[in-house]
Amino acid sequence: MQRLTDEQLAEIRKRAEAATPGPWVWEKFALDEDDWDTEMPWLGNATESVMDFGDCEQYYPTQGTPPNDADAEFIAHARQDVPKLLAEVARLNRKNNLYRKALRSAVMGAVDITSEEEFDKLLAQVEAEIKYEKKCEALRNAED
Repeated sequence: MQRLTDEQLAEIRKRAEAATPGPWVWEKFALDEDDWDTEMPWLGNATESVMDFGDCEQYYPTQGTPPNDADAEFIAHARQDVPKLLAEVARLNRKNNLYRKALRSAVMGAVDITSEEEFDKLLAQVEAEIKYEKKCEALRNAED
């Protein structure tokens, strides 16, 4: 699978930010009315309905509440977006593991590190220094 472009990630982010906040839940409420055993499917979060089907088991325009445009867009793209995002996470994890292996080899050859724990401590120190440098750079840029 190809890498997600910045534009594709921005489109997914835009859909996610426009949709009703989550987490969402899917529930079916069972009602016993007369001789009918009716399930009322409902999708929403703790305070808002994203959509419901009224007293029908599928959505009809005369029953329930359809999703708003942003939620409908989010739902419609979820089937494509989620696999793309999972593939991107897997790609980045593979890349990260390769960098860690390369760094481990380079560091272990130059420094006397004999265990994974020692390497992780050194890596944490390097990451802290990088974070500190980025913070200093941001402060310098803010002063300009």
